Amino acid sequence: MIVLNREMPLRILMLQAAIRRGFPEFEEEFQNAQSGFYGERYMDRWWEDMQLAEDHVLLHNFCFRFSEFTNQIDTIFLSRYFALVLEIKNISGRIDIDVERDQMIRTRETGEIEVFRNPVSQVKRHQRALASLIGRQLPIERAIVFMHPKSLIGSVPREEAVFRWGGLESHIRQLFSKYTPHLTNHQLMEVATSLRNYHQLPESKLRLDARKIICGVLCSNCRYKVKMYYIRGQFECAYCKLKSFEPMLEALQDYRSLISEWITNQQFREFMGVHSQDAAARILKKLNLEKIGSKKGSKYKIPISIEIKKE
Repeated sequence: MIVLNREMPLRILMLQAAIRRGFPEFEEEFQNAQSGFYGERYMDRWWEDMQLAEDHVLLHNFCFRFSEFTNQIDTIFLSRYFALVLEIKNISGRIDIDVERDQMIRTRETGEIEVFRNPVSQVKRHQRALASLIGRQLPIERAIVFMHPKSLIGSVPREEAVFRWGGLESHIRQLFSKYTPHLTNHQLMEVATSLRNYHQLPESKLRLDARKIICGVLCSNCRYKVKMYYIRGQFECAYCKLKSFEPMLEALQDYRSLISEWITNQQFREFMGVHSQDAAARILKKLNLEKIGSKKGSKYKIPISIEIKKE
């Protein structure tokens, strides 16, 4: 049973917005973050194939504050017997983990060497953080799973559970054999619900010069290289002539990601390239956004997802 679905991290949306708004220096971080997310999503499919007889609960991309820091756990597996914290990696090449030097080393097929954060330190920190929430109700185990089909696990600590995705099912079955039940099914759901209530997505802004942000509604057909203009109630691309409101919604999300979740009529006009105050007011009304203030002091709150109000 899935109590918390895996959603696209807000960080990825911010990075994507920054790249199309004139900040190509975020491209590498975006590619790495997106690759990690797709690896996690790919692994989510494996849970259905395991067909575990024992009741269990899954929480994906679980975020909460612990010791003044935000913790993001890729997946938590909860059962009546134990809890399992998973750190999921989606990188290719030979992987060596050096605990003494607190680093993970990836060697590509070309011989190029890259150094990453030590995932053992990460998963141990997440294990401690989870223990702070559920106490001694369940024993908490940890594991590091590599999802990329071209990942080769080299030297890793023997005392740590580190394996490719195909080894996860047998590892879980071993843990079921190791432990006896600590909770009833009802208590298991109480723990899962309690954790779900702690979940809170972090919202931090990128460090960039707001004056350099490319404004305007950008045409998705033209790979966000051409601006669209508001003509007769529609946004139209100056190059391919696409007429659509969808790119405007993307632009509004970009504004939220890079500038603020609140926007005024004037700020909307300046960012979207809409010259008429009345036209901007009609569009904002159509979006059915939360509003505070009145007249010129009105501000509208941009949600994480937006739908156009049907008339």
